[in-house]
Amino acid sequence: MAETASHLIDNVLPSAPYRQFVISLPHALRYWAGLNTKLAHKVHKIIKSVIMDQYKKVYGNRQGIHAGGITFEQRFGSGLQFNFHYHILMLDGVFVRNAHGDTIFQNVKLTTKDVEQVTANIARRVIKLLRRRDYIKKDGTLTENPLLDPELKDNPEIAKITAASAQGKILFGKDAGKFVKKIGRGLGFEQELPLTTGEMLATQNGFNIHARTHVNALSRDRLYKLVEYISRPPISDKRLLVSDSGQIRVELKSPYKDGTTHLEMSPFDFLARLQAIIPPPRAHRIKYFGIFAPAHKWRSKIVPNPKEKKGFAPRVLDDEDVDEKIKPKKLARDSRWAQLLKRTFKIDVSSCNKCGAELRIVAAIMKAEEIKRYLGHTDKWQKAPPEKSHGPPLLGPENITYEPIE
Repeated sequence: MAETASHLIDNVLPSAPYRQFVISLPHALRYWAGLNTKLAHKVHKIIKSVIMDQYKKVYGNRQGIHAGGITFEQRFGSGLQFNFHYHILMLDGVFVRNAHGDTIFQNVKLTTKDVEQVTANIARRVIKLLRRRDYIKKDGTLTENPLLDPELKDNPEIAKITAASAQGKILFGKDAGKFVKKIGRGLGFEQELPLTTGEMLATQNGFNIHARTHVNALSRDRLYKLVEYISRPPISDKRLLVSDSGQIRVELKSPYKDGTTHLEMSPFDFLARLQAIIPPPRAHRIKYFGIFAPAHKWRSKIVPNPKEKKGFAPRVLDDEDVDEKIKPKKLARDSRWAQLLKRTFKIDVSSCNKCGAELRIVAAIMKAEEIKRYLGHTDKWQKAPPEKSHGPPLLGPENITYEPIE
């Protein structure tokens, strides 16, 4: 999360205002798109095209207008349930060429009416796509056997686990098929209430768009926090605990409308939920589009460091006889841990905590006896604490009652 945010802020995102679009999909489409990478790609292509077209329309359709953004695909909800949706960090404006041929940014102010138009266009075009690909029948009912990824033909249990997670139901044991236990719920409804339409928020045909979050061009720290938020992992271990009965409790980030604060499930159902939110093979979770696309002709004109490409740097071959043409290309190395600690936790390990002067590495101590002597001098642990013995697992596979949901 911190690595992604650091790379985007330092090397990719130019000084400009940004707007976050959170696009929620109808429940059936979440399931289909989460298990079919080609369908998810088609849906994303429609969503990004509609949003960019709206920016160009508001600015004034003409040649030489370019919008762009970065999509973060998320597959989880607050309770670790399967919830396929998109977070899009969008340039809140467009890039154009002035009379001198320079690339300049122009602000575009969207309104709630524009968000409603975007929602309507996305719903119309995606529904048309689903009809054309036989996900929806002519009478409007859903197909019984949707197209899924080829990997699922050999692993049909993945689809069953994903369906149970999306519905918030128990998969294993005598209570299979029932809803996961909710804790803290007072009087109210069994399920979450739909979001209410408000400022920069619209919903139609199960498609919901929230575009209220906006960051101006000068708030780079706030933009960094926003990128961290939308690239975050599914859950923090601080929101997990084991009850006295051995059940796993997941604390919600915010209570449901009916008052639910925690979800409780068996360890096996917890593992099933974790499995359901693992992306399928070759499914990219971060997508660059528009002017941020790698092949866009204007990209090098607007990003801070166009030559920096994110990725792990492969090992450099030392053999002089190897042809230069077949040597692996170098990619941008990950940030130093000191930089990430400073940005994420405000801890600067490269500075002296007494005088503030910059520290430098004097030596790397590798010999065990020297390490022991140094740690003994500083009254630190000289060896790792003794490991606790662990007993056998409470349950083995033969004790699992598997009752798949129809």
